[in-house]
Amino acid sequence: MLDPVGPLPPAVYWRRRAVTIVALVAAVALILWVVSRIATAEPGSAPAAASSSESNSAAAASAGASSDSGGATGSDEPQASDESEAGAGTSAAATEPSATEAPAPATSAPPASQAPAEAPATPAPPGACAPESIKVTVSANANEFAYGSKPKLILSVQNVSAAPCYRDLNAAGQELTVWDGAGTRLWSSNDCYPETSNDTRLIDPAQKIDYSIVWSGKVSEPTCTAPRPLLGPGQYFLQASQDGIVSERVPFTIV
Repeated sequence: MLDPVGPLPPAVYWRRRAVTIVALVAAVALILWVVSRIATAEPGSAPAAASSSESNSAAAASAGASSDSGGATGSDEPQASDESEAGAGTSAAATEPSATEAPAPATSAPPASQAPAEAPATPAPPGACAPESIKVTVSANANEFAYGSKPKLILSVQNVSAAPCYRDLNAAGQELTVWDGAGTRLWSSNDCYPETSNDTRLIDPAQKIDYSIVWSGKVSEPTCTAPRPLLGPGQYFLQASQDGIVSERVPFTIV
């Protein structure tokens, strides 16, 4: 198949083949050369050109802006566009009174959060104790005593209110008494030895003030003129009062 076949001499066909091969080789070489040129081209040349063109555009825009704003040099107020001036005019009309209108009076009341706090009310000074503020109780140093002994009796005054108050605890208003089961008064601390004193006290809430007396164990009566024998064995009751406030009766025994 390599031998040329045709009416022309073989040399003609060999020359034609040689020309065709040379042309193909030249075309391949040209293609390779173009590809190598593209591959070896410097990167960034196109962006550099674009950057250069952008720089030129920015410079041109800056120059134009400088020439447009030249009138604002030396002024404290910026030159506004038509749109921004319209907005500023609306704001000024809403916030600044005109020359013919008086400005609205400013309110003088401080905000609720800044209102001064009211000073706490000063408590009233203590007064005299009301009767219901005072409780009177009575007790003894024992519940049972030997015949002829001298019991210690205690009168107590207590403030049962929630506030301090003054109470006149004059000895003339205090009394201790002994009673039998039938309700007969047998003895009083004021029969034979009445006393008086100047004793006004400020009593705090729940405070208790005690007054004690040693009883001789003898009976008595208001004039203290009758004989005073010792109280005999038996069960009796002890009671106290302070300026009209009377305690409950407390039982005790003499043996």
